[in-house]
Amino acid sequence: MIDLAQVMKQYNVNEEQAKALDIHKNIALHAGAGSGKTRVLTRRFLKILFDTDTKIEEIVAITFTKKAALEMKERVLALVNEFLDDETDEDKIFKLKEIKENLVFSNISTFHSFCDGIIKDNYYLIGIDPMYKIIEDVDKKTILKKCAVEVLDLFVEDESNSNNFDLYCSCIKTKYNLKNQILNELINIYTEITTRGDSIKDAIKYSTGNLKNYYCDDENYEDYQSVIDFMLKMVSAIDERYQEEKKTLNLLDFNDLERYTLNLLEKNEIIREMMRNRYRYFLVDEFQDTNEIQLKILQHLTETNGEIEEGKLFIVGDIKQSIYQFRGANYKVFDKITSTIQQNGEKMNLLKNYRSHDKLVDITNEIFKSIMEIYEASETTDSIEGEPGFIYTFITNSDEVQNNKFDLKKLKKERVSEEELLAILEKNENESRAKEADFISERIVELNDKGIKYKDIAILLRNRNNLKEFEKSLKSKNIPYTVLGGIGYYDAQEVKDLINLIKFLYTQDDKRAFLALIRSPFIGLSDNDVIEIFSMIRDVESLELTKGINEKIDILFKLKEKASFLKVHDLLKLADFELDMQKILLVQEDGIQKYRNFEKFFKIATEFDDKGIYSPFEFIEYVENLSQESDKESLAFLDTENSDAVKIMTIHAAKGLEFEAVFIPALDYQLYKNNSANFIYDTSMDDSARLGLCLKTTETQDMFTEIENKKRVENKYEELRILYVGVTRAIRFLSLSGVEKKNSKNTILDELKKLPLNEYEELTSSFKDYIHDSKETMNDKQSTEIDVENIIRNINHNVDYNSKSTVSISKYRTFKDCPQKYYYKYVLRIDDSKLNKDIDLEDYKDIPENDTSDLEKVDALKIGSFVHEVLEDLAINREIDIEQRIQKHLGQINENQRNRIKKLIDNFLKIEKNGKTDKSLQTEVEFRVRLLDSSLVLYGIIDRVDFYEENGVKKIDIIDYKTNRVNGADDENNIKKYYLPQFVGYNYAIKKMYPDVEINHIYMYLLDEGKKLEVVFEKSEEDYILNDIVNIFSKLEVDRENEFLKQKNCDLKCEYGFLCKF
Repeated sequence: MIDLAQVMKQYNVNEEQAKALDIHKNIALHAGAGSGKTRVLTRRFLKILFDTDTKIEEIVAITFTKKAALEMKERVLALVNEFLDDETDEDKIFKLKEIKENLVFSNISTFHSFCDGIIKDNYYLIGIDPMYKIIEDVDKKTILKKCAVEVLDLFVEDESNSNNFDLYCSCIKTKYNLKNQILNELINIYTEITTRGDSIKDAIKYSTGNLKNYYCDDENYEDYQSVIDFMLKMVSAIDERYQEEKKTLNLLDFNDLERYTLNLLEKNEIIREMMRNRYRYFLVDEFQDTNEIQLKILQHLTETNGEIEEGKLFIVGDIKQSIYQFRGANYKVFDKITSTIQQNGEKMNLLKNYRSHDKLVDITNEIFKSIMEIYEASETTDSIEGEPGFIYTFITNSDEVQNNKFDLKKLKKERVSEEELLAILEKNENESRAKEADFISERIVELNDKGIKYKDIAILLRNRNNLKEFEKSLKSKNIPYTVLGGIGYYDAQEVKDLINLIKFLYTQDDKRAFLALIRSPFIGLSDNDVIEIFSMIRDVESLELTKGINEKIDILFKLKEKASFLKVHDLLKLADFELDMQKILLVQEDGIQKYRNFEKFFKIATEFDDKGIYSPFEFIEYVENLSQESDKESLAFLDTENSDAVKIMTIHAAKGLEFEAVFIPALDYQLYKNNSANFIYDTSMDDSARLGLCLKTTETQDMFTEIENKKRVENKYEELRILYVGVTRAIRFLSLSGVEKKNSKNTILDELKKLPLNEYEELTSSFKDYIHDSKETMNDKQSTEIDVENIIRNINHNVDYNSKSTVSISKYRTFKDCPQKYYYKYVLRIDDSKLNKDIDLEDYKDIPENDTSDLEKVDALKIGSFVHEVLEDLAINREIDIEQRIQKHLGQINENQRNRIKKLIDNFLKIEKNGKTDKSLQTEVEFRVRLLDSSLVLYGIIDRVDFYEENGVKKIDIIDYKTNRVNGADDENNIKKYYLPQFVGYNYAIKKMYPDVEINHIYMYLLDEGKKLEVVFEKSEEDYILNDIVNIFSKLEVDRENEFLKQKNCDLKCEYGFLCKF
């Protein structure tokens, strides 16, 4: 038994949280919203280290996202620093410092990162190349589509399959073999199977003879069964082709990471035992969002003969917050592992809600105990003082216009939406949604008048469908807002215009994309002109008829001719140069945001090209897949997340956050849409009752409907859980709203209308007279916020975090060169590499370190990075094939480029030949250190640090590689002078990181001439540079847009000069 009183005092937890800190007991912690589960998780992590002889690398902590893993590291570090401030016992102080120093070695990661580490350690047993790349979901979708097309083509070309295709058409009552329809059905079936966690073999097992078994009839269902079998045969072939493609390209997807890890643990007893012994403790957060395979992996690592070793496993989660079913999460896994833990451990509950006002907790309990199948109520804590508010409104839809009629007069009078022009339909304004948006905006103004800041108010959307209505209303009332967490980017008009540009350039005669493009600001034709062009091309195949109408249209066709010869980002650069796209965006209203969105699109194109697994023509499919997953893509960052602005985001993005006031609108969406597909796959959680794949026909309707009803039930409760997550983000004020539509059924609104919401509203009626005091929110509340400043103050190195108060030597040099240039580059974040301006670089300081004047400008940075990567490998004596590496990473380069690269590498080997041999070294050494006594953090990456001993004294050499062209001693001195601040920064950082090790030398490898130069500077020079950095950036933190940033005597010749002319 643990001493609860002592644990409560030492770790600042309540009694139920203290019970969960019994590190000698396996625990399944079921933790409600706002109950402090992360607090318990981090304290358990520290308690294991503090109370046992466990090494930090022997603990595995699994989180759901990389962000959560980072936050957990920060919380542990903050907690250690908190303990250090209060501790007086020397032994305990030593222990805490040791934990702090070793935190960099902690295994705090996502499940996929953990699996990745196991695979990399044992790749030779699995039989894969250790240099594999992990692809994201968008890559998986794009490659899968390509493989599916290839497989379907082969099946169609094979005449032996003609009867099967005829049977398919007969069963679904169509006279034509619709290839695209079959393709989409195959991809959907494959996706449903794999998302569920099934293998294709599993799906075939569930589906073989399923109609006969269901209907107890073989003869009448033979044809339908044949179609199901044929579809699964093609799905199996697609899977084989997809696996082959990944192997060829040396790629793994997230499913592969789990599958390879599980196979390794299941089939290799030696590895399994070694891993069990290596890791003494497992802590898993958000367990309600795990899946069957992840559970099996965990069981292999924690169980022996079906029993978990005492204290080895701690899991925490909340079934009510399981909202990732679409990614394959199975909340029933949480129940399953809880039952196992209870055999020699304990299920515990965290029910006290410290986040929300007691009355909101009561209202939340009343709502969800009525609409959720199973609901465990939260308990109140009296942690939030003041008055709470709850309101709801359901707007009637009776006045909304139902008539969709084409209005030619409107087209000619004013600019209209792309949908109006291209679909020839008038898109009527959704008046009811606008009323709902205005209702919310008016309440936000009232909240702000009560003293609640805009930044503490959130509008949480289920999806992005109604975003524009809410933005429009907020703008009309001058309410500042920012769109965060994954909505809005692909809805931005300039992004739609860029997508249409790509579609036109890479496809044959896409009329819709062409018409939308020519009326965009990039071409700028009037609606009347577009209508005339539309009439001209309506009945013809080719768009060539439009040549000569407009100079910019002619430019489009010239770009189209070059498209097949250029990478996507190069084509975008050329298009920008020819059409002045960046200038056009910058001078528009919200021009900086539009420009940033352009920049983000360019980055997406560059990342696509850099993957090296696609042809340019696949970019359209890639972007469409990204767009479908656009809940993950936010508008380009404009440094407004921390400003005083209302936050708009999806409920998924808000998970883990909290706000004084929360609005959840548009609750009239359907819980489940009718299935229009011809096939449905049973993904239900109960394996014993799985029905496999079913074809939709009159004869098989009963079975199809049964599977569909299972999905309806699962989807309904998923949506209710999503609503629960949204509702529980509110600290003090909650608003629910939607539009009542005629004959609507199966919506969240329908569920809520059954409840006495007016009574709940009456419970908080005193809120109308309430004036907010921010101190009330934190009174006796268990803080879940991270003290970032404290972390920065005490940080050593290699702890990754983000801070607005971070500076680099590159930023410092840019500011010293030109404050206005700094403003454009780092404040507005306008990327100079994509401005496409012809610049005469006259001064040495403007020449990039990797500049090679005889190389193509577009490849200079890439080649410089490539050389640095090669040198990293050579420094640790790794054998490499230069030609093979060039071909893999750079592709086709000219002979001058090839010779230049080889020269730099040969000169590096020449320098190294006479170097120390008895040393250890680190390459790409990242640092983040507090700068002097300021609140600033200096960060950067050192090419290499060598460690060695001389006469028993530990010493360090700092080494930096320079690829600049050098012509004699004058250039050498100029380089030394220009890069002096960089070496001062490196010297300062290494002293902070390794205070007990002497810095012996700082070397600069001039690879152009094969020479090693030692960099030496006076203490006075070091002091001046460091203090100058602090003075400049401390002032910039509070005053970055006034006279301080204006350049004097500017010649307007730098890459940003054309902007200064404005």
